[in-house]
Amino acid sequence: MVKVGQDWAVGFLYLCTAFIAYVVKKGGMKHCPQCKHLLSNHARRADGSFRD
Repeated sequence: MVKVGQDWAVGFLYLCTAFIAYVVKKGGMKHCPQCKHLLSNHARRADGSFRD
């Protein structure tokens, strides 16, 4: 019975960690207003404007 409780607790902590990472990515990083991808992944020209 204790083993089952420990397994549930570990699974819950994994879910909490994944949720925190998702919230940080969605809320804390800048996204493109058109396509919603991360701005850091966009290809840029030499003058800094976006290529796509």
